[in-house]
Amino acid sequence: MGIKLKQECISEFIAAFVFLVFGMRGVAGLKLSGASYGQ
Repeated sequence: MGIKLKQECISEFIAAFVFLVFGMRGVAGLKLSGASYGQ
């Protein structure tokens, strides 16, 4: 039971981490494209 709960927490943590990384990349990409279009 405890092991199953731990695995679920780890998978949730990984999903949140991946979402955060892709979100930051998306924001950075938008800023870069916006800057390049501005120039």
